[in-house]
Amino acid sequence: MSAEPITIFNTISFMASIASLILAVGAIWLSIVFYRMSTTASNATTEAAKIIAASVERLEKLFDKLYSDTFSMMRDTVSDMRKHMWPTEDPEAEKAVEEAEKKADEKISDLKKAMEQQVAEVLQRQKVADDRVSAVRTEMRRLLDRAIVTSRQVETEPERKQSVSIFLELFEF
Repeated sequence: MSAEPITIFNTISFMASIASLILAVGAIWLSIVFYRMSTTASNATTEAAKIIAASVERLEKLFDKLYSDTFSMMRDTVSDMRKHMWPTEDPEAEKAVEEAEKKADEKISDLKKAMEQQVAEVLQRQKVADDRVSAVRTEMRRLLDRAIVTSRQVETEPERKQSVSIFLELFEF
């Protein structure tokens, strides 16, 4: 066996081979560390999403309860106000009051469906971006504010329509 002379090129090649092996081992170690970190972060995100979903579900139940209670009280109050302000002796006036109440009930059910759809959209957006908890809270606050404003509009609309119909009956237009 003949010994090859050690040249600078051979020495540099040998050192480069050792450096590439060290870098390869380091890269493998880093990939394992990053995998473990991403798994931990994924589990934490999943838990946060479950907590958020449970909170949203509780808010939705509370909102539905408050929503139905508020509108039933509003409907009863408006009905009582109508009876005291415009006592009905004739069946046509009673029919007009009942029709106004039916329209208010329809509007309330339409409003409830719209709110449920908006809550579903918020939940869908929440599934897409779990880390935006504050955005979900802000969106829920906006939805509740919009529901309150809309409920006030629904409350005054039957009264306005009833007043207009009575005015028209009085002046026979």
